[in-house]
Formats: sequence, structure tokens, C-alpha cells
Amino acid sequence: MPPWTGAALLRDDSGMCETRRGVVTVPNTLGPGKLRQAKAEATRDVVSRLGEDEYLFPDSVRIDGGGTARWSEAHQDYALMDFHYLCTVRVPGCDGWGVPVT
Repeated sequence: MPPWTGAALLRDDSGMCETRRGVVTVPNTLGPGKLRQAKAEATRDVVSRLGEDEYLFPDSVRIDGGGTARWSEAHQDYALMDFHYLCTVRVPGCDGWGVPVT
């Protein structure tokens, strides 16, 4: 099963690059650092799902919106926040594919 089954895959006009979407969850106790933490978690999530011969475009992870608080049964409060993200992934044939990522 491909690692992005269930996640949105959008191909650019050339059909060779993909915009991928996902959701990450971070603690709702980080204050202004929540967005920074969400971006770091999203980047880790994307990298962990990359297939063979796929590369994340540097700095392409974008957080979509300000996050949504989620009820935590364990904490009995809104202790978690869900953040939607999108990013661009190089796949074989995409402009810049095979260029080393620094």
C-alpha cells in the first residue's frame, strides 16, 4: 500500500510533482510555539512517508490555518491541536528531481 493512501495527492500540470496534504497533532500548551512545532512535526511526518526516489522540496511544508483544538478524553480538556499541512514532493520526472537537497 502506498504511504500516502488516504492523504490528498495533487499533481502539478506536468504530472510529475505532487502536493501532499496531511494532519499533525501537537500539545495545546505550547503558546506561540505551536505553529513552529506543528511545522516541525509535519516535516517529520512527510519525510517518514516518502517513497523510494521521492524528495521533499526544501521549505515547502506549509501549515494551513491556525489549528483546531481537539478534546482529549485523557485530559478532559482541549489539550491537543490538529494542524493541516501541505507540501510539495519531487517524484521522478519532476523539475529538480534528483537535485541534491541541502
